[in-house]
Amino acid sequence: MDYKIKTQPTGDNTKKHCTIITGADNRAWCLRRTLPLITPWFDSVIVTDTGSTDDTRSVCESNNVIYLQTDSRDEIGMCHEGALDLIPTDEWVYFNDSDECPTYALLKSLERLASEGVALGVAKWDLPCIGHWFSPEGVLIGDSAITLKNQFQSILDVTQVFKSTRFLQKKQDFTISNTGSHYAFVVPGVTQFMPLPWSHYKGVKSRSQSMFIHAQASPEHHSWNTPEALEWSGLKTRLGITFKELASFCGNKSAPSECMRLWESWKDSEDVTANFIYRFVYEFNFDGSEPECKEQCCEYPSNR
Repeated sequence: MDYKIKTQPTGDNTKKHCTIITGADNRAWCLRRTLPLITPWFDSVIVTDTGSTDDTRSVCESNNVIYLQTDSRDEIGMCHEGALDLIPTDEWVYFNDSDECPTYALLKSLERLASEGVALGVAKWDLPCIGHWFSPEGVLIGDSAITLKNQFQSILDVTQVFKSTRFLQKKQDFTISNTGSHYAFVVPGVTQFMPLPWSHYKGVKSRSQSMFIHAQASPEHHSWNTPEALEWSGLKTRLGITFKELASFCGNKSAPSECMRLWESWKDSEDVTANFIYRFVYEFNFDGSEPECKEQCCEYPSNR
């Protein structure tokens, strides 16, 4: 389903805003590092909280960002609605996941991307999203799109990069298009891919949380159609489990007993997704932190 965002008065097409959604998966541990790094680069940063139970609110308030609360919806893209309603027409919006931290190179380039977008008639910039992977000992060994071995060169190859539309100009006909547990922002006009700079997730832990939630929220949209997936879909429907509840299960490692028994039965499953869910619930140790990357890709100068 598509949703049209409310039209606001025309603003300043040089201004940039950042909007972030967080919720019951409790990402204060990540926002605590991210917000101080990104706020100097935007005219406003807006965090929409759909149900956190950690100290997300105090982290936001201590960093002087706009903090909104809303009920979580299975059509999660609509949770951006309140933030987008605050942004004037023609101003630029950067969409950042709550477990993601834009690199210094990306932040430094946003002003140029906005300026070039206005001059060239480009309303949307596709940016690569790269996730770090750490060994069990916390050593950075590579990421989802490139490796340290090739010194980041393969990012120049669009076919090797997971990319999404992240930096858009808020036009009058801006809409949100929802598909399962994912969504896209739609603005008529030209889309341009920018291979460098890039953004990245902060590690395998946050990606594991995302996989647990999204795979089970909408199996049909993640090519998960095994007998285990059908078992889960039946239980999810019968219990009326929502996206917000899945996020809460993820953050608290607890769920209704029927869910726990089903996940436990997947211990030796040959279904990769089902076996991952078992390991996430029963073996994965998440303490609310990630190993810190010390490589050049994650360096931030002390001042802008």
